[in-house]
Amino acid sequence: MILWGHGPELLFQPPSGRIANGPCGDPGDDSQGLYITPIELRNALQAGIPQKDGDTDPTKKPRIISMDACSMSMFEVAYEIRNYAEFMVASQEEVPDLSFPYDKLVDYFRAAKSDAEYLCKSSVEGYGRAYQDYIFNMNTGMKNVTLSAIRLRNLGDLETALKSLADALYDARDEKGLPGLLIDARERSMGYAGGLYVDICNFCDKLQSALAIPPFPSEIAGKLKDACNAVCKALRDEKGCILTNQATDSSESHGLSIYFPYMKDEEIEEVREPLVKGGTDTIGKGFTAVMNRAASNVLLCVRRQLIVDTEGYYGQLNLAKDTNWYRFIVQVWSRILAGSAGHELDLRYSAQQSAVNLPQECFPRSSPWCARVQSDKIRPRPGLTRSKKRARLKQLAAPGVWLPNPARQRNSRRR
Repeated sequence: MILWGHGPELLFQPPSGRIANGPCGDPGDDSQGLYITPIELRNALQAGIPQKDGDTDPTKKPRIISMDACSMSMFEVAYEIRNYAEFMVASQEEVPDLSFPYDKLVDYFRAAKSDAEYLCKSSVEGYGRAYQDYIFNMNTGMKNVTLSAIRLRNLGDLETALKSLADALYDARDEKGLPGLLIDARERSMGYAGGLYVDICNFCDKLQSALAIPPFPSEIAGKLKDACNAVCKALRDEKGCILTNQATDSSESHGLSIYFPYMKDEEIEEVREPLVKGGTDTIGKGFTAVMNRAASNVLLCVRRQLIVDTEGYYGQLNLAKDTNWYRFIVQVWSRILAGSAGHELDLRYSAQQSAVNLPQECFPRSSPWCARVQSDKIRPRPGLTRSKKRARLKQLAAPGVWLPNPARQRNSRRR
């Protein structure tokens, strides 16, 4: 099964607010109905594959699910569909405009016959050869080519290791040295889709190197190092979840990414670049190419909205439930960025999502988004639109401003 389209970086098509009437959702008059979340993909596969003895019939499910779309080699997607195929083939990076070399795939199918593992290996290697003569730099607008084949039945070790990492990071949340350590490691890690995702193994490598001289007790540092080692081992093991990985720079891209939003300096510069692929009418599949005729501030605004949309369903993903990764994002990472990013919070992450994630905590006083408030007086304000919420946060940047009780405000308006 080959799924063709755009990945998470097609920012003008965020997840729909519709109520699904079927496994894929019936968009009806919803103009945003073209987007399918990992949960909807799982539901569609579950509904479409015949059942046997109350479970998916293993003889009827597709052996390979391949995604001809940008940045879809995500742990979240692989984990969600792990029971509905043997292998997933996808790219961490952008897929070039020419897509997969379909003229070669026919030969690979003929040679593989019924050997799905051989087909995965040969097609991934053929994809790399198809683009080996291309020049990848800012002038051409071409990103490094990546493609990996994932053994979906072997994700267990990585899931266990990621849970240990998420728990260790959560347990260290009150350590004063953690914010600087995490931001430094994330800044130096390989990111994708405008900084929304990061290579899991590469981040763990950077975090381990930063822990050479730990800024907190050795016991806590030891737990983080052990968890990082376990994550990298699960991804580098020849018999693990990565069947094969084709990457222009294999030291940076190891085959699977995970949601870890942070826009690095180089990604900010990339967004601010003008046209990067051909002329003004060039539209490709990637994050920059889709938006290359839009102003950079529009791109950044829509990126922030995608963060809000993604986190709107992220907590319902099986990976989020089984690993506590989203708990780390909400209660640790959001808090770190709210206190450290300063005026760049809306650039690096999203001020709106920070306000959603931290509804009962005051932003640190050093932050320009800070309001000097008592924690028990802050309440979510679901009635605020995105623009009003951002304006509200800017008002709170003034020193000495206190957040009024929302209930009192509503009663005042009624009177």
